[in-house]
Parts: sequence; C-alpha cells; structure tokens
Amino acid sequence: MARQRRTPAQIQAIKDAICDVLARDCPQTVRQVFYQLASRLQIIPKTENEYKNTVVRLLKELRLNGTVPWSWITDSSRSCAPGRTTDSMKQALEDTLQVYRRSLLDTMDRRVEIWLEKEALVGVIQPETHPWGVPLYPCRGYASLSFLHDAAETIAGWWDERRQATSIYYFGDHDPSGVDISRAVEERLREFVYAVVTTDFVDDEGAYVDVIRFKRVAVEPWQISEWNLPTRPTKMSDSRSKNFVGDSVELDAIPSNRLREMVRDCIKQHVDPYKLEKIQQTERLERKTLETLIESISGNGLDDVLEME
Repeated sequence: MARQRRTPAQIQAIKDAICDVLARDCPQTVRQVFYQLASRLQIIPKTENEYKNTVVRLLKELRLNGTVPWSWITDSSRSCAPGRTTDSMKQALEDTLQVYRRSLLDTMDRRVEIWLEKEALVGVIQPETHPWGVPLYPCRGYASLSFLHDAAETIAGWWDERRQATSIYYFGDHDPSGVDISRAVEERLREFVYAVVTTDFVDDEGAYVDVIRFKRVAVEPWQISEWNLPTRPTKMSDSRSKNFVGDSVELDAIPSNRLREMVRDCIKQHVDPYKLEKIQQTERLERKTLETLIESISGNGLDDVLEME
C-alpha cells in the first residue's frame, strides 16, 4: 500500500525540525540529521527512502533558499586543495597571525591520532583535533596499504626521533565490515610500525614501551544500548557477518556534539596542564610580537614602498 503524500503543513514541520536540530548542534552530516529526525524525534520513518527523498531533498531546498547556512552541513568526502598567495607582506603576516599557534603535542605524554572510518565526518571531528595539532586520519572504508604504511612511518619516526609513543583512537561503524576494518587497521599498523622502527622499544630507564596503542572508541555495543542508538538489520550476505551478533549501527547515529566530546576526552587525557599553560603563555607573547610587526609595516608604509620599486 502506497504511503499518503504529506501535506504542506507536515512538510513544513519536518523543515522546522531540521532547522532546530542544526541550530542546536552544527556542523553535522546529512545522515546525522536523518538519524536525529528518525530516531530521537521520530517524525519520519527510519528508511533509506526517507533519507534520500525527504532529508536530502529538503536540506537541499533549505540551503538553496538560504534558510539553512551552508556551514551547518559538512561533507569532507569531497574537497579541493587550492594554492595560497597574498597581495602584500602585511597580508601575509595577517594570515600568519590568523593561523599561528604553538604545537601542543609537547604537552602530551603520548602522541595522539584520531582515525575515522568515514571521511564525511571529518568536518564534524576536526574542530576538536585541529587546535591541538592532532592528526586526523579518515580511512574511507578499508584503507590502502600505502596509506597505512605512510601513517606507520610517521609513528615510527616520532618514536625514533622523540622517544614518544603513539595512541590511536578509532571511530567506526558497528557492523561486520566496520568492526573488521578497525581490526585490519590495527593489525597492519602494528606490522608496519615494528618493521620500520630503528631504535629499541625501551624508554630512557630501560622499560619496554609499546610504541603503538590502539583503542576502538565507537561504535561499541554498550553505547548502542545505553544511548539508545538507532539500529538497522545486519546484512547477512556480508561474508564477515558469520561471527557478528546483533543489529548494525552507523557512526553517524551518534550525535555530533557527543562525538566531539568523545574525541576531546581522548586527547585531553594525555595533556599535562602545567606544560599547556606554559606553551599558551609563550604563544600569547609571540602573537603580540606579530601584531607589533604588522603595525610597524602599516605605519611605515613599507608595502607601498616595495610596490613603487
């Protein structure tokens, strides 16, 4: 039996809910918005048809007519890498001032990496990793050997040069392939890291050090029940489903504010507050130096002189 068409009032109610969900917590992916509407608010059925023909369609309309700001929706699976130029020395210094920050990695007892199964969620997670300079690795499903080997060389190089081990926190779907992807990532990274490390696996006091620690943070079975996350039937046709128990849950089902909080907790547990304050104090002083230099160039008209020459 065909579903009745929604009335204009019903469509408007869904649009209002979309706007409210995003106003409360953004940015989000389109699929995250879908899960909020289908599971938390329960105003649409949790089906792929509703995702594609209701949420995707209405979000397109709301963004095109200016109701929903473009910045509220993130999709990091498509990006470009533009070249950077400046019009003047002053602009170059102003650009530097905008992005300048001291590395906070030295405030941590271990180097930290965040890994994601889905590249589309990079825009949701990056606000937490970027300020700390923490690497964010999107696997895009099963990562290539080249991608994993390059990451392993970075981990090994950090240990060889700084004697600092790495902790990896992994976020992925709870389904046969999602669970297997995290297993494969950990297995390959360990294999490659221990193949390229050139120094002994001991610290300055002679104690053994596990150069790489790997922890799957989400989605875990206890989170599904405790947070009442929306599930979907597991595809039994998947060859990896043989030993998988229960329904499947996408990482997108976790609200973006909770995802960011989890990432933040992973990072901050390794931070030394005293070292953090010292580095931030140094950064404030250096930023003032940059500001003074910009004022000096503006006051002397140095850019104008250079253009005349």
